[in-house]
Order: sequence, then structure tokens, then C-alpha cells
Amino acid sequence: MTIDPASLVDAEGRPVDDKLFDDYEVYTLELQRIFTRCWLFLGHESQIPEPGDFVQSRLGYQPMILARNAEGEIRAYRNYCRHRGYRVCHEDKGHGTQFMCDLHGWTYDLDGRLTGAYGYDEPSFTDLDQHQWGLIPVAQVVTYKGLIFGTYDPEAVPFEQYLGGNRPALDRMLDQLPSGTNFAGAVFKWTIKTNWKIGADTVRAADFMLFPNASYSSASRILHFWHPTGPGTTEVCAYLMVGKDTSEEVQREMIAHDPPLNYAMGFSRDPWVDDGDDTPEPDRVRDDPNQRAFYRRWVELMSRDNNQ
Repeated sequence: MTIDPASLVDAEGRPVDDKLFDDYEVYTLELQRIFTRCWLFLGHESQIPEPGDFVQSRLGYQPMILARNAEGEIRAYRNYCRHRGYRVCHEDKGHGTQFMCDLHGWTYDLDGRLTGAYGYDEPSFTDLDQHQWGLIPVAQVVTYKGLIFGTYDPEAVPFEQYLGGNRPALDRMLDQLPSGTNFAGAVFKWTIKTNWKIGADTVRAADFMLFPNASYSSASRILHFWHPTGPGTTEVCAYLMVGKDTSEEVQREMIAHDPPLNYAMGFSRDPWVDDGDDTPEPDRVRDDPNQRAFYRRWVELMSRDNNQ
């Protein structure tokens, strides 16, 4: 690498060079030295409660399948067919006994083992050592109080050791729900055109962050994960965490709750409400009379039928 990472951040931990956020060489090294070595979030036990359940996930930049095998054991492997690299799972979540590639029918069971393909009785397939061509598993997987983490590194330290000084904060986050934790509803996903490290800038002092890409808001009970998909693009995944004993009705209310918005700035001095004086006032740039006038007109027109 031609860039010294230490030159991008000062001794106090403050970024001093924008190459930290948009340089492809820096990004490539991050994938090699951070995302293939660290413990990363995969999912929650509540997402795959029964044998045969599966969800799509990510381990850093790699698409993953998180599943329970027939014995109820948790399995995680890359969502790539070993034949041509095509994805074998296209549904966000579901229940089944196998995953099949659409191209040539290579088929894998819930343990990721290769079990069949188109022309499975022909020499081109029967001569294949099927044990060597299963889906690539995550090197280590661990469950911690309902959360599931994995790492590509078979030599990585145990997860609880990896947590280090973050463990008390993680325990406080999870133990505030005495019945245990669940994820409510589906994962919310979106892509933003910025570097994955922006996640660190969203964390308040009272919130929790687990390096490299997990953050938790104590106010909203939402876990965010910031997955790199390029130097300047990030897939954000958000999960609402609730107690195990939270009813489905309450979970739906929590997900669908729409808080009121504030359009009341300067209401007592609104010229359209008080005296009809619409003369611009430069010192009122933070007031909302224009917005209120807009929406009064919107309601007026939307409340008419086509004959009015």
C-alpha cells in the first residue's frame, strides 16, 4: 500500500485526510485487514426460530445465508454457488430444506453441503468430490444473548475476549429487556452514497458502538449496521429490538408509530393567519408561515371533488 494509514488519522483519533473516506486503496485494505478479521453481526436468533428457517444477511461486504439446519443448529455461509458464483438464495427470508443455483442446478442442503446438480448422474458430476464444493462457511459463529456474530478468521480471539471493554455496555443494552431480546418485524435496508465509516459519526455519547460497523440507539432501540459496498457506498440495515414478551400487536404499533411533525415555528406571528400581511421578513427565516400556507392550499384543493 502506498498510503500509510497512520497518516490519515492524528494521534488523538481525529481524521485529517479525506482519503480516509473515498480512496479505493484505503477501502481495499479495510476489507482485508478489518472485515476479514473482526467479529461482525450476522443476525438474531428470533429471525430463524425453527429448523429450516433462513434469512439473508451480510458479513461486512459479503452476502451471507444464516440458517438453522435440521437439528436446529445455526449455520452461516456465503451466498455464492461454488460453480459460477451465482447467488443460491434470492429471498430475504423463508423456510426450506435446500438452496439451488438457477444457472446449473447446483443444490446445497441447510449445512451448506453440495447434494446435487443438473445431470447429477453424469460423469462430469459423479467424478466431482462433492465434499470439497459446499458453500463456504463462516469460520466461527457465536450466539451472545440472542445476537449472532461471525468472523472469517479461524484464528480470531473468542468473541467475549474480542468485546474487551465494550462488554459491559453491550450487556447493559441487552439486559435492559429482562425477558430477553427479539427483533420486531423485518429488517429495514437502504443504500447511501457515502463511506461506511459514517456510522461512527451517528453515535451519541449515550449510545453503543461495536467496532467496526454496529451501532445502537438507546432512545429508539434500533440497531444499525453499516455494510461497505464500495469506497463511497454503504448498505445500512436497521433492526428494532424489543423484549421477547412484547406482543405482536405492540410490535406493529412500535414499527408503524408516526410521531407528529412540528410546523408551528412563528405561529403567533403568521402573517397569513393574523392580518394577511405577506411582506417578507428577513429575520424570520426559521419561521414556518410559507409552509403552513402551502399545506392550507393543498388541503383546499385536495378536499374538492372533480366537479368543483
